[in-house]
Amino acid sequence: MAHRFLIPLACLLPMFAEAASFDCAKASHPIEHAICADAQLSALDERLASTFRRIRQFSASGDSSLLEEQRAWLRDTRQQCAAGDVAGCVRQRYEWRLQELSEQPSEAKAFETQDFLHLDNASTTYDFRLALDEPCDEQYCESSGKLAILAKGSSKPLQVITLPGIYIARDERGQPLVNSARLYDYQGVINVDDFNFDGHEDFAVQNGNHGSYGGPSYDVFLYDSKQQAFRHSQAMTRLIASTLGFFDVDAQAQRLQTLAKSGCCWHRTSRYRVEGNTPVEVWRSTDGASLHMSGYVREVEELRNGKWHLLKRVQLKDYE
Repeated sequence: MAHRFLIPLACLLPMFAEAASFDCAKASHPIEHAICADAQLSALDERLASTFRRIRQFSASGDSSLLEEQRAWLRDTRQQCAAGDVAGCVRQRYEWRLQELSEQPSEAKAFETQDFLHLDNASTTYDFRLALDEPCDEQYCESSGKLAILAKGSSKPLQVITLPGIYIARDERGQPLVNSARLYDYQGVINVDDFNFDGHEDFAVQNGNHGSYGGPSYDVFLYDSKQQAFRHSQAMTRLIASTLGFFDVDAQAQRLQTLAKSGCCWHRTSRYRVEGNTPVEVWRSTDGASLHMSGYVREVEELRNGKWHLLKRVQLKDYE
Protein backbone atom coordinates (compact mmCIF):
# COMPACT_ATOMS: atom_id res chain seq x y z
CA MET A 1 0.00 0.00 0.00
CA ALA A 2 1.28 3.51 -0.79
CA HIS A 3 1.27 5.78 2.25
CA ARG A 4 0.33 9.18 0.91
CA PHE A 5 1.19 11.04 4.10
CA LEU A 6 4.85 10.38 3.40
CA ILE A 7 4.58 12.07 0.02
CA PRO A 8 4.69 15.55 1.59
CA LEU A 9 7.50 14.31 3.86
CA ALA A 10 9.60 13.74 0.75
CA CYS A 11 8.82 17.24 -0.45
CA LEU A 12 9.10 19.10 2.84
CA LEU A 13 11.84 17.22 4.68
CA PRO A 14 14.70 15.94 2.53
CA MET A 15 15.74 13.39 5.21
CA PHE A 16 12.77 11.22 4.21
CA ALA A 17 12.66 9.04 1.12
CA GLU A 18 12.48 11.10 -2.02
CA ALA A 19 9.81 9.46 -4.12
CA ALA A 20 6.54 10.28 -5.84
CA SER A 21 4.84 7.87 -3.41
CA PHE A 22 6.05 6.05 -0.34
CA ASP A 23 7.47 2.63 -1.17
CA CYS A 24 7.70 0.36 1.87
CA ALA A 25 10.45 -1.60 0.13
CA LYS A 26 12.62 1.51 0.44
CA ALA A 27 11.71 2.40 4.03
CA SER A 28 14.77 3.65 5.94
CA HIS A 29 13.62 5.68 8.95
CA PRO A 30 12.11 3.90 12.00
CA ILE A 31 8.88 5.82 11.47
CA GLU A 32 8.62 4.49 7.91
CA HIS A 33 9.25 0.93 9.10
CA ALA A 34 6.63 1.30 11.84
CA ILE A 35 3.97 2.58 9.43
CA CYS A 36 4.67 -0.17 6.92
CA ALA A 37 4.38 -2.85 9.62
CA ASP A 38 1.19 -1.63 11.31
CA ALA A 39 -2.19 -1.46 9.55
CA GLN A 40 -3.60 0.92 12.17
CA LEU A 41 -0.70 3.32 11.72
CA SER A 42 -1.17 3.07 7.98
CA ALA A 43 -4.82 4.06 8.38
CA LEU A 44 -3.83 6.99 10.62
CA ASP A 45 -1.25 7.99 8.03
CA GLU A 46 -3.90 8.09 5.29
CA ARG A 47 -6.36 9.95 7.51
CA LEU A 48 -3.85 12.61 8.50
CA ALA A 49 -2.76 13.10 4.89
CA SER A 50 -6.36 13.57 3.77
CA THR A 51 -7.19 15.94 6.62
CA PHE A 52 -4.13 18.15 6.08
CA ARG A 53 -4.61 18.22 2.31
CA ARG A 54 -8.28 19.16 2.63
CA ILE A 55 -7.60 22.05 5.02
CA ARG A 56 -4.81 23.45 2.85
CA GLN A 57 -6.41 23.10 -0.56
CA PHE A 58 -9.62 24.88 0.40
CA SER A 59 -7.72 27.93 1.69
CA ALA A 60 -7.37 30.82 -0.73
CA SER A 61 -3.71 31.29 0.13
CA GLY A 62 -2.80 27.65 0.61
CA ASP A 63 -2.30 28.68 4.25
CA SER A 64 1.49 29.05 4.39
CA SER A 65 1.40 29.33 8.18
CA LEU A 66 -0.25 25.92 8.38
CA LEU A 67 2.42 24.50 6.09
CA GLU A 68 5.21 25.82 8.32
CA GLU A 69 3.42 24.39 11.34
CA GLN A 70 3.19 21.01 9.63
CA ARG A 71 6.89 21.09 8.78
CA ALA A 72 7.74 21.75 12.43
CA TRP A 73 5.48 18.89 13.51
CA LEU A 74 7.21 16.53 11.06
CA ARG A 75 10.65 17.47 12.36
CA ASP A 76 9.57 16.98 15.97
CA THR A 77 7.94 13.65 15.18
CA ARG A 78 11.09 12.38 13.49
CA GLN A 79 13.21 13.35 16.48
CA GLN A 80 10.86 12.12 19.21
CA CYS A 81 9.89 8.81 17.59
CA ALA A 82 13.29 7.63 16.33
CA ALA A 83 13.83 5.02 19.07
CA GLY A 84 12.05 3.04 21.79
CA ASP A 85 8.35 2.39 21.24
CA VAL A 86 8.30 3.94 17.78
CA ALA A 87 4.82 2.69 16.88
CA GLY A 88 3.29 3.96 20.13
CA CYS A 89 5.03 7.31 19.76
CA VAL A 90 3.89 7.73 16.17
CA ARG A 91 0.32 6.75 17.03
CA GLN A 92 0.20 9.31 19.83
CA ARG A 93 1.75 12.04 17.68
CA TYR A 94 -0.68 11.35 14.83
CA GLU A 95 -3.70 11.41 17.11
CA TRP A 96 -2.59 14.69 18.67
CA ARG A 97 -2.00 16.23 15.27
CA LEU A 98 -5.39 15.13 13.99
CA GLN A 99 -7.01 16.77 17.00
CA GLU A 100 -5.05 19.98 16.39
CA LEU A 101 -6.12 20.08 12.75
CA SER A 102 -9.75 19.49 13.68
CA GLU A 103 -9.55 22.67 15.78
CA GLN A 104 -8.26 24.90 12.99
CA PRO A 105 -10.10 28.26 12.91
CA SER A 106 -11.37 27.45 9.42
CA GLU A 107 -13.73 24.87 10.91
CA ALA A 108 -17.41 25.74 11.10
CA LYS A 109 -17.61 25.75 14.89
CA ALA A 110 -15.14 28.64 15.14
CA PHE A 111 -17.25 30.69 12.76
CA GLU A 112 -20.34 30.44 14.93
CA THR A 113 -18.86 32.81 17.52
CA GLN A 114 -18.32 35.69 15.10
CA ASP A 115 -20.49 38.49 13.76
CA PHE A 116 -21.11 38.16 10.06
CA LEU A 117 -22.82 39.65 7.02
CA HIS A 118 -25.72 37.78 5.41
CA LEU A 119 -25.34 37.33 1.65
CA ASP A 120 -28.46 35.38 0.68
CA ASN A 121 -29.22 36.78 -2.79
CA ALA A 122 -26.04 35.73 -4.61
CA SER A 123 -26.90 32.08 -5.26
CA THR A 124 -29.94 29.91 -5.89
CA THR A 125 -28.29 27.00 -4.07
CA TYR A 126 -26.32 28.54 -1.22
CA ASP A 127 -26.42 31.29 1.35
CA PHE A 128 -23.17 32.96 2.39
CA ARG A 129 -22.02 34.43 5.70
CA LEU A 130 -19.05 36.76 5.65
CA ALA A 131 -17.07 37.65 8.79
CA LEU A 132 -14.37 40.31 8.57
CA ASP A 133 -11.43 40.30 10.97
CA GLU A 134 -11.78 44.09 11.08
CA PRO A 135 -15.53 44.85 10.95
CA CYS A 136 -16.44 47.86 8.82
CA ASP A 137 -19.70 49.65 8.05
CA GLU A 138 -18.16 52.04 5.51
CA GLN A 139 -19.08 52.01 1.82
CA TYR A 140 -15.79 50.31 0.96
CA CYS A 141 -14.03 47.84 3.25
CA GLU A 142 -10.90 45.73 2.93
CA SER A 143 -9.88 43.09 5.44
CA SER A 144 -9.06 39.46 5.95
CA GLY A 145 -11.81 37.19 7.22
CA LYS A 146 -13.85 34.05 6.76
CA LEU A 147 -16.60 32.97 4.42
CA ALA A 148 -19.20 30.34 5.39
CA ILE A 149 -21.19 28.48 2.75
CA LEU A 150 -24.60 27.17 3.80
CA ALA A 151 -27.30 25.23 1.97
CA LYS A 152 -30.08 27.64 1.05
CA GLY A 153 -32.20 28.33 4.14
CA SER A 154 -29.89 26.42 6.48
CA SER A 155 -28.20 27.78 9.60
CA LYS A 156 -25.29 25.30 9.69
CA PRO A 157 -22.23 25.97 7.50
CA LEU A 158 -21.27 23.30 5.01
CA GLN A 159 -17.80 24.79 4.73
CA VAL A 160 -15.86 27.73 6.13
CA ILE A 161 -13.01 29.23 4.12
CA THR A 162 -10.33 31.50 5.56
CA LEU A 163 -9.58 34.39 3.21
CA PRO A 164 -6.43 36.55 3.44
CA GLY A 165 -8.15 39.36 1.53
CA ILE A 166 -11.78 40.52 1.19
CA TYR A 167 -12.91 43.72 -0.51
CA ILE A 168 -16.47 44.94 -0.07
CA ALA A 169 -18.26 47.66 -2.02
CA ARG A 170 -21.79 48.55 -0.89
CA ASP A 171 -24.81 49.74 -2.84
CA GLU A 172 -26.88 52.84 -2.08
CA ARG A 173 -28.78 50.89 0.60
CA GLY A 174 -25.56 49.92 2.34
CA GLN A 175 -25.75 46.29 1.24
CA PRO A 176 -22.64 44.52 -0.10
CA LEU A 177 -22.67 44.20 -3.89
CA VAL A 178 -22.99 40.65 -5.21
CA ASN A 179 -23.00 39.29 -8.77
CA SER A 180 -21.82 42.61 -10.12
CA ALA A 181 -18.96 42.65 -12.61
CA ARG A 182 -19.41 45.77 -14.69
CA LEU A 183 -16.17 46.87 -16.31
CA TYR A 184 -14.56 49.95 -14.72
CA ASP A 185 -17.11 49.87 -11.92
CA TYR A 186 -17.32 48.52 -8.39
CA GLN A 187 -17.62 44.76 -8.28
CA GLY A 188 -19.49 42.22 -6.20
CA VAL A 189 -17.75 40.88 -3.13
CA ILE A 190 -19.14 37.51 -4.31
CA ASN A 191 -19.89 36.53 -7.90
CA VAL A 192 -21.62 33.18 -8.42
CA ASP A 193 -21.95 31.13 -11.62
CA ASP A 194 -20.95 27.80 -13.11
CA PHE A 195 -17.42 28.74 -14.15
CA ASN A 196 -16.31 25.30 -15.35
CA PHE A 197 -19.65 24.22 -16.85
CA ASP A 198 -20.02 21.06 -14.78
CA GLY A 199 -23.56 21.79 -13.60
CA HIS A 200 -22.52 23.05 -10.14
CA GLU A 201 -22.43 26.64 -8.95
CA ASP A 202 -18.98 28.08 -8.27
CA PHE A 203 -18.10 31.44 -6.75
CA ALA A 204 -15.39 34.08 -6.53
CA VAL A 205 -14.61 36.51 -3.71
CA GLN A 206 -13.08 39.88 -4.46
CA ASN A 207 -9.80 40.07 -2.54
CA GLY A 208 -8.84 43.63 -3.48
CA ASN A 209 -7.93 45.73 -6.48
CA HIS A 210 -4.71 44.04 -7.49
CA GLY A 211 -5.63 43.20 -11.08
CA SER A 212 -4.51 44.75 -14.35
CA TYR A 213 -4.48 48.56 -14.22
CA GLY A 214 -5.51 48.47 -10.57
CA GLY A 215 -8.67 46.59 -11.40
CA PRO A 216 -10.50 44.12 -9.17
CA SER A 217 -8.88 40.81 -8.26
CA TYR A 218 -10.59 37.67 -7.03
CA ASP A 219 -10.06 34.31 -5.40
CA VAL A 220 -12.04 31.74 -7.39
CA PHE A 221 -13.49 28.59 -5.83
CA LEU A 222 -14.81 25.65 -7.87
CA TYR A 223 -17.12 23.01 -6.50
CA ASP A 224 -15.38 19.64 -6.12
CA SER A 225 -18.07 16.96 -6.42
CA LYS A 226 -15.78 14.25 -5.01
CA GLN A 227 -14.92 16.27 -1.91
CA GLN A 228 -18.40 17.84 -1.86
CA ALA A 229 -16.76 21.14 -1.05
CA PHE A 230 -15.34 24.20 -2.79
CA ARG A 231 -11.69 24.22 -3.79
CA HIS A 232 -9.52 27.23 -4.61
CA SER A 233 -8.67 27.52 -8.32
CA GLN A 234 -5.27 29.08 -8.88
CA ALA A 235 -5.71 28.96 -12.67
CA MET A 236 -8.94 31.00 -12.71
CA THR A 237 -7.66 33.30 -9.97
CA ARG A 238 -4.60 34.09 -12.13
CA LEU A 239 -6.78 34.60 -15.20
CA ILE A 240 -8.70 37.42 -13.52
CA ALA A 241 -5.53 39.00 -12.15
CA SER A 242 -4.02 39.28 -15.64
CA THR A 243 -7.09 40.77 -17.39
CA LEU A 244 -9.55 43.61 -16.88
CA GLY A 245 -12.06 42.72 -14.22
CA PHE A 246 -14.12 39.57 -13.83
CA PHE A 247 -14.53 37.23 -16.78
CA ASP A 248 -17.86 36.84 -18.60
CA VAL A 249 -19.52 33.42 -18.53
CA ASP A 250 -21.22 32.18 -21.70
CA ALA A 251 -23.17 29.16 -20.49
CA GLN A 252 -24.61 28.29 -23.90
CA ALA A 253 -21.24 28.20 -25.68
CA GLN A 254 -19.46 26.99 -22.51
CA ARG A 255 -16.82 29.67 -22.80
CA LEU A 256 -15.26 32.25 -20.51
CA GLN A 257 -14.42 35.63 -22.01
CA THR A 258 -11.91 38.25 -20.90
CA LEU A 259 -10.73 41.68 -22.00
CA ALA A 260 -7.11 42.81 -21.75
CA LYS A 261 -5.33 45.96 -22.85
CA SER A 262 -1.93 47.60 -23.01
CA GLY A 263 -1.90 51.38 -23.01
CA CYS A 264 -4.43 53.28 -25.06
CA CYS A 265 -4.21 51.43 -28.32
CA TRP A 266 -4.05 47.68 -27.85
CA HIS A 267 -7.04 45.61 -26.78
CA ARG A 268 -7.68 41.87 -26.84
CA THR A 269 -10.87 39.94 -26.26
CA SER A 270 -10.21 36.27 -25.52
CA ARG A 271 -12.44 33.24 -25.12
CA TYR A 272 -11.52 30.15 -23.16
CA ARG A 273 -12.78 26.62 -22.93
CA VAL A 274 -12.28 24.90 -19.57
CA GLU A 275 -10.19 21.73 -19.52
CA GLY A 276 -9.65 20.01 -16.20
CA ASN A 277 -10.79 23.20 -14.41
CA THR A 278 -8.12 25.17 -16.30
CA PRO A 279 -9.09 27.91 -18.79
CA VAL A 280 -7.49 27.39 -22.21
CA GLU A 281 -7.54 30.29 -24.68
CA VAL A 282 -9.12 29.13 -27.95
CA TRP A 283 -10.20 32.37 -29.68
CA ARG A 284 -9.01 35.96 -29.64
CA SER A 285 -9.67 39.25 -31.35
CA THR A 286 -6.87 41.82 -31.15
CA ASP A 287 -7.07 45.51 -32.04
CA GLY A 288 -3.82 47.40 -32.43
CA ALA A 289 -1.02 48.54 -34.67
CA SER A 290 0.21 46.00 -37.20
CA LEU A 291 3.44 45.38 -39.10
CA HIS A 292 1.41 43.92 -41.97
CA MET A 293 -0.82 46.94 -42.64
CA SER A 294 -0.58 50.66 -41.96
CA GLY A 295 -2.58 52.07 -39.08
CA TYR A 296 -4.74 49.97 -36.81
CA VAL A 297 -6.05 46.54 -37.63
CA ARG A 298 -8.22 43.87 -36.08
CA GLU A 299 -6.93 40.31 -36.17
CA VAL A 300 -9.17 37.40 -35.25
CA GLU A 301 -7.52 34.06 -34.47
CA GLU A 302 -8.66 30.62 -33.43
CA LEU A 303 -6.80 27.72 -31.85
CA ARG A 304 -7.04 24.55 -33.93
CA ASN A 305 -5.15 21.37 -33.12
CA GLY A 306 -2.81 23.27 -30.83
CA LYS A 307 -1.92 25.98 -33.41
CA TRP A 308 -3.27 29.50 -33.88
CA HIS A 309 -4.94 30.20 -37.23
CA LEU A 310 -5.71 33.69 -38.54
CA LEU A 311 -9.40 33.92 -39.41
CA LYS A 312 -9.40 37.51 -40.61
CA ARG A 313 -7.44 40.72 -40.61
CA VAL A 314 -9.25 43.98 -41.30
CA GLN A 315 -8.16 47.59 -41.47
CA LEU A 316 -9.79 49.89 -38.92
CA LYS A 317 -10.69 53.37 -40.07
CA ASP A 318 -9.60 54.66 -36.70
CA TYR A 319 -8.78 53.04 -33.41
CA GLU A 320 -12.03 51.75 -31.98
